[in-house]
Amino acid sequence: MQLENYWICFEGAIPEHICQKIIDHGCEKEVDQARIGTNENLDELLKIENPTPEQTQEISRLKSKINKTRNSKVSWMNEPWVKRWFNPFILESNSKIWNFQIDENEDYQFTIYEGDKKQHYDWHKDMFLPYPETHWNKKWRKKVRKLSAVIQLTDPSEYEGGNFWINHGDDGPTKKQKEILVEGFKKRGSVLVFPSFLYHKVEPVTFGTRYSLVSWTLGDSFR
Repeated sequence: MQLENYWICFEGAIPEHICQKIIDHGCEKEVDQARIGTNENLDELLKIENPTPEQTQEISRLKSKINKTRNSKVSWMNEPWVKRWFNPFILESNSKIWNFQIDENEDYQFTIYEGDKKQHYDWHKDMFLPYPETHWNKKWRKKVRKLSAVIQLTDPSEYEGGNFWINHGDDGPTKKQKEILVEGFKKRGSVLVFPSFLYHKVEPVTFGTRYSLVSWTLGDSFR
């Protein structure tokens, strides 16, 4: 999809004390290993008490794929004070650039990338099929992710690596000439907003710890 603007970055927009408050709050919550869609297939196989050699091999393959694609830890928050700081940038971006029909937000994902584990998130996009009519959250049913947004919570002096890339080609990461390093996003408190159908990635963090907060804004299916 051709767009005039593929993202907008509000450099250093969130005050440092709010960034630290989000970090402290996120670390206090229950932290889990981040998942991808493939985890569901792995979960089903792990329920088998006596897997066959083929199933054991598939378990190993899926574990390797998951670790290669995404390695980080996450917790979740939906506190109103977080929304008050985060959402104005999403609404302003949409009003200025895309004018997508949007109406709901998912819970915010607090993400931890540890340098000693070279944690990362390889090429992926956030948009998928609309949430089913049976989804546990009635407000999200039949909605699709339209805008993704990320707050950079960590001062760049505290970690190395973790660069954020976007690929705006229709063929995703197969078209390397469409890969762009998002400049200006490393400053603490920066807010990056972009359409959820764009491929993007976080390079491995090689030193220190990188914290971020992610938002997905939903709306009716594109027409």
